[in-house]
Amino acid sequence: MSTEKLWVIVIFCGLSATIYVYGCQDNTTTEKPGGYVAGFVTDSVTTAPIYEAWVSLDTIYDSPQVLTDSTGYYILDTGFPVTRKSLYCGKSGYLTQAKEFSVSSRDTALVDFRLVSE
Repeated sequence: MSTEKLWVIVIFCGLSATIYVYGCQDNTTTEKPGGYVAGFVTDSVTTAPIYEAWVSLDTIYDSPQVLTDSTGYYILDTGFPVTRKSLYCGKSGYLTQAKEFSVSSRDTALVDFRLVSE
């Protein structure tokens, strides 16, 4: 007889939360092979956090995208290991920025943005 266990980990940061779900069956953990990219988005002059700036793996509409929380923090699941990819960040009133990053399976790349106002 097979029993399934589901582990849910919730990490709170300010007013937002990130949820990780891990399933295991017969003591074997099943994890996604992808990596994560995380960091902070701040104003380049005031260094204040920028709330609800978007961060995306691509500039196209259907690309994975997240918004920063009130502390300017974001975390994005890439869904796959990335050897070299561009990450984009922007918000109305600021110039969009792009930065390159790499991340291996189940790791987290740290990428911060300091946005310049228009």
